[in-house]
Amino acid sequence: MTTTTAAPVRSLGLPTGRWVVDARRSHLGVAVRIGGLATVRGRFTDVRGHVDVAAEPERSAVVAEIRTGSLTSGSPRWDRILTAAGLVDAAAHPVLTYRSTALRALPTPGRWRLDGVLTTRRGAERLTFALAGPTAGADGRAGFRARAKLPAVVAAQLLARRDAELLLGPDLALDLQVEVAKPGDSPR
Repeated sequence: MTTTTAAPVRSLGLPTGRWVVDARRSHLGVAVRIGGLATVRGRFTDVRGHVDVAAEPERSAVVAEIRTGSLTSGSPRWDRILTAAGLVDAAAHPVLTYRSTALRALPTPGRWRLDGVLTTRRGAERLTFALAGPTAGADGRAGFRARAKLPAVVAAQLLARRDAELLLGPDLALDLQVEVAKPGDSPR
């Protein structure tokens, strides 16, 4: 019996096809200055989606869905402050979706520019991530890390209650870390 496997893509180093985000091992980190006093860091811990790896890396695609109600700073005190300030209105905007529109190789090996659109019920905004990866694990999984800055006024327009942008510093730093596996691979 002969088994056929997809040939690895040289530029991305992964077999072509769909790779599914492992929600238990992925998150979207955020950091923003609040009221000019402190930088608050948090994580959206419910990240789902997929990465479609194409034979031509530039034709690859990413979709990530983040449940906004999963945001935590790790501190119950800060979580209460952020919720009271309305910096993320999870009831009005339960899902934040990112869909890539282009992937471009950068001069440094393993570095990419990932262009796409960030969407909530309130609207959409173009957003470019600096993408590193993938890093391949021994268990057949792969990891990606993507970083971007989103103007705080745009973040507030997409996610917050009205006037919440008055509390924010100039930018919201985003740090998306995902682990992906081919469908059918059991989570480890």
